[in-house]
Amino acid sequence: MRISRIAREHGLSVQAIRNYVDWGMLPPTERAPNGYRIFTQRHADALRTVLALMEAHGWQCARRIMSAIHAGDVQGALAELDRSNAELHRERTQVRQVLQALQGEVPPRLVVRRPLRIADAAAAVGVRPSALRFWERVGLLEAGRERVTGYRTYDTVQLTRARVLVLLRQAGYRLPDVRAVLEQMAGGDPAGTRAALARREQQLDRTSRLRLRAAALLDAYLG
Repeated sequence: MRISRIAREHGLSVQAIRNYVDWGMLPPTERAPNGYRIFTQRHADALRTVLALMEAHGWQCARRIMSAIHAGDVQGALAELDRSNAELHRERTQVRQVLQALQGEVPPRLVVRRPLRIADAAAAVGVRPSALRFWERVGLLEAGRERVTGYRTYDTVQLTRARVLVLLRQAGYRLPDVRAVLEQMAGGDPAGTRAALARREQQLDRTSRLRLRAAALLDAYLG
């Protein structure tokens, strides 16, 4: 099977196929007497699996899964798959928790008796402290300050706002659109936030379906 045929069937360049081989995403190739790589049906099956995994899990995750398989580490590949699926489940749970928060049921980890300092607040909402600082700088968050130390602090309201912000950014919302949703939420009109998070749930549902298809291809590839 010629490399140009495999590339053409999937709308890829010949160089992209070579790269996938070099990165371990496709099985190693043998060489013909003229030095050309020899591709087989096994490579075509691997490529279909790679592309499905990329669409469902992202490029980096697909690379880690397939390179582990071709290195003989099937357990490592399955562990990577589990990790990625766990992240999807975690985000789905968080979306539902924030939707509940908009109805007055704040997720337990965002309910604090005393405001959290920035490192703990960042951990609670799943971002780096630098993200909280940036969002404060552009007016999306409003941190408090400790009277003696001047350290930033975040109460339940700001933690919930930050978590909504994170989920909206993961859903692909640009900062101006995030600002509009948060202003609605702060104004006592959470309808826009609920609608945005509902769209994110739909995206997660689509991702889950893509992952089912990718898993079927991967299972068939593993034989």
